[in-house]
Amino acid sequence: MFFKAQNKLKKKNGQAVLEFALAFPVAILVMFYMFDFATLVQAKMVTTQYARNAARIVIMTGLKSSGQSEDSQSAKDARGHIYNLCSHEYPSKTNNARPGQIAACHVEVYDSPRSGEIKNDAVGQYPVTAKVCVTPMLWMDKFRGKSSNEICSSYLGYHSTQYQKKR
Repeated sequence: MFFKAQNKLKKKNGQAVLEFALAFPVAILVMFYMFDFATLVQAKMVTTQYARNAARIVIMTGLKSSGQSEDSQSAKDARGHIYNLCSHEYPSKTNNARPGQIAACHVEVYDSPRSGEIKNDAVGQYPVTAKVCVTPMLWMDKFRGKSSNEICSSYLGYHSTQYQKKR
């Protein structure tokens, strides 16, 4: 009777060891994929924040120069502003990049009715739209060799902002 009970106990212990041996690698894999997913989400959040800030800079620059003459370069100045932001964030070595760093920037500034570049007379009359795409360094290999326009048409990180200047 004692031996029967001991055999049952051994069987249970062996089963527990086997279950642990199978469950441990599965737990490690689940933890790895959860970490990877969290990294992707964080990169997306950081990228969206960059895009929002960039759009704000574009719009404010365009509005600031709205009082100038017709031959002023307001749209061009706005583009220069955002490309400066991009160049400050662009890392020198791609292998040292942290998630969410900017890889490419594409900026469109236009007024709504004509969908052309904003002229100073248009600023204040129509809502000014700034559309900014910021691509995270995390997916740099996917976009290698493509122009910023191509990257942004395939990437969902566009952020548009509209602002109507008060008269």
